[in-house]
Formats: sequence, C-alpha cells, structure tokens
Amino acid sequence: MTPWGDALAKRLVREGRLPKDALRSLAPARKPKPARLPESAPFDPVRFVLYGEPRTKNGGKVVGILRPKRIRVIPPKPYRDWLRLIALQSAPILGRLQRTCPGAFPIARPISVKAIVYRGTNRAADLDRHLIAVGDCLQRLGFLVNDRLIRSWDGSRLMVDQNTPRVECEIACFPDEEEDGTPIKP
Repeated sequence: MTPWGDALAKRLVREGRLPKDALRSLAPARKPKPARLPESAPFDPVRFVLYGEPRTKNGGKVVGILRPKRIRVIPPKPYRDWLRLIALQSAPILGRLQRTCPGAFPIARPISVKAIVYRGTNRAADLDRHLIAVGDCLQRLGFLVNDRLIRSWDGSRLMVDQNTPRVECEIACFPDEEEDGTPIKP
C-alpha cells in the first residue's frame, strides 16, 4: 500500500506519471516462512509426578475486556491456581531432566505421553479435557516447545485417589519408523 493509496498509485501509473515498477516496489513484502524448529536430542523415557488436584480449562470461563473492542477469554480460576502450583514443582523437575538428558529439553520432536490423572473426587469427568490441560501445562512450563508434538496419549487413564491427587507423566520419543522399517509420515 502506498502512502497515498493503491487506487491513486494505479491511476498515476496509467497516466504515465509513475513508472510501472513503482507498484512492485511499493507492494507489501511477503511474510517469510516460519523457520523449522530444531529437533531436540533423542532421550530415554522420562517419568515425573505433578502433585495437586488436576483441573481442566473448561467450565467457568471468564470473559475479560482489556480495551474497547478487545475481548479475551480467561481460563477459570481453579485451572490458573493448578498451573501456579505445578509451576512451583516444575523447576526442580525440569532442572533434573536437563542434567540427565542435555539438549533434549524443551522437547522439539514428536513424543508419546502417558498421563495417569488421579483426581480427588469421584465425580464424572472427561479424560480428554484433562489430557488437553496436561498438554497445555507441559508446554507452558517449558517441557515442550509446542503441545502439537504429542502424537500419542497411549496408556493414559483417569483414576481416583482422594488422599493425594496428582498427575503421573511418562514422556517418550515417538518412533521415527514403523517396526518393519518404513518411515512414519507426519
């Protein structure tokens, strides 16, 4: 877009008062393609426990108005409180994992996660909502570059433990090829 507008620039080119190349030089530059994430180093399966009553992001969403015409959906307070509790526990866990597997964290390769979610109540709950919350939590705390890299939730369960609600996680590299040797396509 030119400072005086595209329509005016096109008219000036038609009339011969601007060279034809002027439109090309004034066109907005194309956005560069995003760079591929560097792959992290492969690692052995990692296990850790996140203590606290697991919460989902759904249920009781708050709509916040930041500025006029800017509305933001804020996750519910129990979920935000759970994230704060997990953040306090995650620094020592992440430090231990980085010492054990240097160059592997944050993870930037396809992975498989097994999450056993122990809830404090026996009320009905959706496993998929808890897994979404765990994936977002792992990304926010720096375990993963992006939770899209989770290719499998095999072995994940929803259980009840009224004494110590927690999430037991096991993260493993997702295999790059099938057992017969053919590569897996993303």
